[in-house]
Amino acid sequence: MKVGERGQLTIPKQLRDRYGLYPNVEVELIEEHGQIILRRAIHVPQPDAWANVVGMLRNAVQDIDRELDEMRGR
Repeated sequence: MKVGERGQLTIPKQLRDRYGLYPNVEVELIEEHGQIILRRAIHVPQPDAWANVVGMLRNAVQDIDRELDEMRGR
């Protein structure tokens, strides 16, 4: 396998199929102990924005007047 003029590599079909490297699958190159390792990118799912809102609402203030008094030190 050779690196092309623009730094591109062609991964053999057998390896692409074996490791699920289909079109649009993200991969990453890792340097480890003097070697370059190609692997599928690991994505950590981000929490849903609405889940954050619901989480805040669970702790919502029940008595706004009492909450304001506490904030003001009364």
